[in-house]
Amino acid sequence: MIPPLRNGVHQLLRKRAVALTLVDVGARNGVFELADVAEFVDAYGFEPNPAEYAKLLSGDTDAGVPTPPYRSLAYYPLAMGSNPGRSSFYVTRSPGAAGMLEARPQYAGTLRIGGAAESVLDLHIGDPVAIDVDVTTLDLFSREHGLPDVDYLKIDVEGFEYNVLLGAAATLRGVGVVRVEVSFVPLRQGQHLFSEVDLLLRESGFELLRYEIDQAGIGYRVRTIPIERPLSPRFPDPYGRVLFADAIYVNAELEEEERVIAQATCLIERNFLDEALWILREKTSVRGPLLDALATLGTGGRAHEIERLGYRVVDALVINAAQLARRIARR
Repeated sequence: MIPPLRNGVHQLLRKRAVALTLVDVGARNGVFELADVAEFVDAYGFEPNPAEYAKLLSGDTDAGVPTPPYRSLAYYPLAMGSNPGRSSFYVTRSPGAAGMLEARPQYAGTLRIGGAAESVLDLHIGDPVAIDVDVTTLDLFSREHGLPDVDYLKIDVEGFEYNVLLGAAATLRGVGVVRVEVSFVPLRQGQHLFSEVDLLLRESGFELLRYEIDQAGIGYRVRTIPIERPLSPRFPDPYGRVLFADAIYVNAELEEEERVIAQATCLIERNFLDEALWILREKTSVRGPLLDALATLGTGGRAHEIERLGYRVVDALVINAAQLARRIARR
């Protein structure tokens, strides 16, 4: 049985004959965004690392799971940047940390992730091997390949995100939602931090919706406070230092109704229902039973309510335990 919310979104896309375009820059392990509406999505993935690109073509990636059944899916062995040409790409010990920028040696021996014995630099970025790769820009690729307006743009390229956005100035005007990895610590040489990425996107008409902080993006110089409870994206470690996170941005300047509906669909698929419903009400002609159904069924039913109750209980237990610990410490 199709969940009511997903069914409502499918009805909306079919009724308005809306197709979605997804671009994944840094597609190692495959494209997985917008899975619940995959049948309406044309997906494009970019991965310049030859070994990882070969895995994408064979389907034998480190993720070990198949990509969603998109309407179409194509991979390209290209890096994205601010200018086309050839450039060095640094293959690292951890494949997911490979990228266009070299590590900054001053972070050697510091900023460990979790309980790791090695630092972020040593564990993920140390001892890179430089190879040459082809680089293009998203604007140039769009012109050469007739890429439609991009509804969902995901960028995860290990500190090179700002450069990708510089090369997408024209494309960004039609992008609905951007999910971009942003950094708060310059682990790599020439890396642009969150403040610069944020300003660039805001100047392009985007508004920040929220951060998504994963436990893997939290580091320590010294682990002084052990974390006893299970860690997850829902309950990230409250004590460490955020090194990097994903930021979700919404284009506030979209006007064409079909693209606005696609934007709202992407937000619903990512569970940003309030923002999506506001967009549909304020910027489209979608009305009546379908919009009402999306609003009333957005909670996901009883299972969602039980899940929310569970989160509240765990949050309350954690808060009470922390308060009790502080009282004991003051005695």
